[in-house]
Amino acid sequence: MILGVLVMLGIVAFCSAGLVSSFSASSDDSGTDNGLLLASDADALATDLAKATAAQGICYGWDLSVDNAGTANHGVGSNEGAGKAVDESGCQRWVVFDVDVTWTPESSELADSETATLRSSGDLGDLPSIDELTDVGVTDKTLTDDPAGSTIAVLEALPLMLSERGAADPLPAATDDPTSTVSVPPEAGSDRWRANKAFAIMAIVLLLAAGGLVVWGVRRRRDTDDALPAAGPGTAPPHPRSGPPQARPRSGPPVPPPPADPWLRPPPPGPQPPHPLPPQPPQ
Repeated sequence: MILGVLVMLGIVAFCSAGLVSSFSASSDDSGTDNGLLLASDADALATDLAKATAAQGICYGWDLSVDNAGTANHGVGSNEGAGKAVDESGCQRWVVFDVDVTWTPESSELADSETATLRSSGDLGDLPSIDELTDVGVTDKTLTDDPAGSTIAVLEALPLMLSERGAADPLPAATDDPTSTVSVPPEAGSDRWRANKAFAIMAIVLLLAAGGLVVWGVRRRRDTDDALPAAGPGTAPPHPRSGPPQARPRSGPPVPPPPADPWLRPPPPGPQPPHPLPPQPPQ
């Protein structure tokens, strides 16, 4: 029982380590552990910004930098496409959302930090302040925890915000079948734990299940030992009786006892004849 439980624990631990390591190996291709936009999200956002540019004559773009415990990551995009910065010299009117995030290691005493600004060509009037971005769900905390998702939220809302301020033409009415497929990336963080959170939780669940199996095995073993009769010190368990097998009782009517020996019968009642004396030798 115990040996089987130990083998099961080893298998679970091996599988858990494999899950976490395989996710770590593939996380570099996902684009979510570095804080930058996914390629699909960046393309969808650039498409939406291109529509706003065509309607308002304003170029929109983003400049996102994330320092993940000393590892620098940088990504840009605009209405011209993902990976293309705003052409400030070619656009008469433009606005860019700059975000700079620093993630510190979990062991560091320093907290994560961020700075975010909206800069423009100067002819768009007063731009929305960072505090006003709370209307679209963006705060200092969301910028730190999820810079990619916050960047998407600000850029998607910025053309409408400028239109409401009178700095840009109104946007055309949205159709019932939107073409934007922007998805907010999952929560990011400052270390490997946040990047591998899903697989780490799976590994913890597997280990907890293995621990429950160990407890169940130990309790079952104790219940089995308690069920055995208690024996005193030095008392050996009973052994089966040795020797020839005993005859089983015969079934059927009772058998009468055998007849008695006639020489052993008692004398009949009444006077008995004298017994002859044995002959005497001559004198």
